[in-house]
Amino acid sequence: MPALPADIIAAKREAIIVIVSDPAIQARYPNAGDGQKAPATGYFENEADANASLTVRASLMGVERSRYGVRVDDLVEVDLSAGVPCWRLMDGELGVDRVCLTARYESDWENETTAMELWG
Repeated sequence: MPALPADIIAAKREAIIVIVSDPAIQARYPNAGDGQKAPATGYFENEADANASLTVRASLMGVERSRYGVRVDDLVEVDLSAGVPCWRLMDGELGVDRVCLTARYESDWENETTAMELWG
């Protein structure tokens, strides 16, 4: 099926890149990146629709979070059938007292130790 003139016009339209960011987080971490080499792909009729979608996405995902590497001098067995475990991380040196989600879990059965990466 041949392309219609309206299809050709839409395909030749210049892309608009819309950025939504939090100035407070950018001021606090000026060298931090979002880990993306290219913008997320999205197709919207106008810039306002793209901006509204990105604002909703930022409200869901744009919360400041940190990763912590934790080593436990004991063997911790986790039942993953009950879901992803959450742990309360308390560290006075880092000023942390929060519940974190387990991002990575590693058991060393030989040395009876556990390593975790907590995210939250």
